[in-house]
Amino acid sequence: MVACPIVSFALLLGYDFIHQRYHDGLLAKSGYIVRRKEMAMWQDTVIATIQWLFVVALIPAILHPTQKPPLWSSVMTAALMGLLSFTFWTLHLVNATLSASAVTASWCVLAIQRWKIEKADP
Repeated sequence: MVACPIVSFALLLGYDFIHQRYHDGLLAKSGYIVRRKEMAMWQDTVIATIQWLFVVALIPAILHPTQKPPLWSSVMTAALMGLLSFTFWTLHLVNATLSASAVTASWCVLAIQRWKIEKADP
C-alpha cells in the first residue's frame, strides 16, 4: 500500500523516457514536439485545479480518527487515479500528473488508515 505512489511515479518516469524517444524520432521533422512544448494547455490547468480541490476535500477524512471510506473503495480509487496520473503523463500534462499523483497518494493514505482500523477492530 505504501509503495503505490512510489511505483506509480517510477513507472511514469520510465514510460516518459521511452515515449519521448519514440515521438522524437517520428515527429521531430514536423516540429510537432517543439510546438507542443511551447504551448500552454488550459486543460492541464483546469484538470489540475479540480484535482487539487479533491485533495483538499479529502483532508477531513484523512484527519478524522475513525470515519474512513470502505477499504475496497479506497484501493480502487487509488488504483484508478494512478492510472489517470499515468495517462496525463503520456499526454505531457505535468500539472495534471502531479495533482493526480497527490490524489492517488491521498487515497492510499485513506486505504492504509482503513486497513489499520479493520485490523485493530476484529
